Amino acid sequence: TSNNGGGGGGLGNRVFVGNLSWNVSWQDLKDHMRQMGDVVRADVITAPDGRSKGFGIVVYAAPHEAEAAIQQLNESELDGRNVVVRHDRENTSGGGGGGGFGRGGGF
Repeated sequence: TSNNGGGGGGLGNRVFVGNLSWNVSWQDLKDHMRQMGDVVRADVITAPDGRSKGFGIVVYAAPHEAEAAIQQLNESELDGRNVVVRHDRENTSGGGGGGGFGRGGGF
């Protein structure tokens, strides 16, 4: 019914969560993010060795919940760190536009 593509159509319910501490699990992430709505899925992205890459993706049931999370939970504290919450760009595995989330970053 909706045409995907162009301006992130259909992705409005996905948010990127960055600056996670290494020991935050998907369950911790889900528990934190569900303050703002019904979390369908929460993933902490891991490297091939199983270590957290320090960011995750959360999928809400509805776009307005994702919007609320971006407004309310950006800079909120999770496991002692202020997390970054913003709209997910479809390919989180790299590409341009990511500000300061490069390799190694010494966080």
